[in-house]
Amino acid sequence: MVSNIKMLLTFFFLMFFVTPSTSIDSFGMNQSIRDGETLVSAGGSFVLGFFSPGTSTNRYLGVFYKDASGNQTVMWVANREKPLQNKSGILKFNENGTLQLFSGTTNTSVWSSNISTKDLNSNSSTAQLLDSGNLIQDSVAEFRFSRRRIDAGMKIGLNLVTGLDRYLSTWKSADDPARGDYSIKFDPRGYPQIIEMKGVVLNAREGSWNGLYFTGYPYLVQNNMFRRDFFFNGEEMYYKSEILDGSSYRINRMMPSGIWQTTTWTGQGRGQVKTTTSGGLEDCDNFAFCGSNSVCNMVDNDAACECLKGYVPKFPEQWNVSHWSTVVLERLRLSVILQTDSRNT
Repeated sequence: MVSNIKMLLTFFFLMFFVTPSTSIDSFGMNQSIRDGETLVSAGGSFVLGFFSPGTSTNRYLGVFYKDASGNQTVMWVANREKPLQNKSGILKFNENGTLQLFSGTTNTSVWSSNISTKDLNSNSSTAQLLDSGNLIQDSVAEFRFSRRRIDAGMKIGLNLVTGLDRYLSTWKSADDPARGDYSIKFDPRGYPQIIEMKGVVLNAREGSWNGLYFTGYPYLVQNNMFRRDFFFNGEEMYYKSEILDGSSYRINRMMPSGIWQTTTWTGQGRGQVKTTTSGGLEDCDNFAFCGSNSVCNMVDNDAACECLKGYVPKFPEQWNVSHWSTVVLERLRLSVILQTDSRNT
């Protein structure tokens, strides 16, 4: 079942020093980071650097969560659609204060932050990787991005003023971080809700926020382990989940198949790791599984559809063999249709 969809973030950057062992969390104009160098957040939990996923030899710039054992979990990828073919990658600000990732071989840009100093206040831009995993520029601007993972404290939602869209999207495969089939994002129409898309098709939705949880997932109520918040005004809408126990940390990842994998670090120094995988969507979680004017219920792990009171299937023979998505009509309207059909035969 689609579970605990939580929020997204901003992202990153770094300063190039000749002493690679020095942990730095920010950098500015006329500085750069090359493949093999890293930027580390102040608390050491997040790292920006280059990597090759799975068996691929392509190079990508990404942000990682680093656990107590030194293992790194990829959180975000900058050039996910434009991989570098070698280790020539260079991250730096251009003359307009826009952060860009270049191929050192071809001197072409493969990724840009789309933020320049004309949007801010100077020609001396700086960017900082926070210990929340977020990256901010000049302590103000955030970057447009999508991710495949959500961790505690990060947001998913929309800034209606700037157009910033924080959303989640799967990788194509373990070897290819390009955007896959599934995405999790906010639908701003009507009363906002989180939806799951498969391509351009609405696959599932969580329902609206009732002050405690999304109505489609009443078991995600507040408890002493998590705090969940939904914020909505004329400028911004987002959902955020935070872990109240500072000794624990959790990351939820959406796999290329659309199922969820949750990794939790607990214990002293977050040294204990547990990973669980959900079974994906139940039939009743799929959007409009039963069609219109009907209700879906899970009975012994099987979906069973029922017409709403006052409604009947237009094609009972299909409904009776579990072809649930056929049309359900009001009794009065159906009788009129049947009478009209009988006159025409």
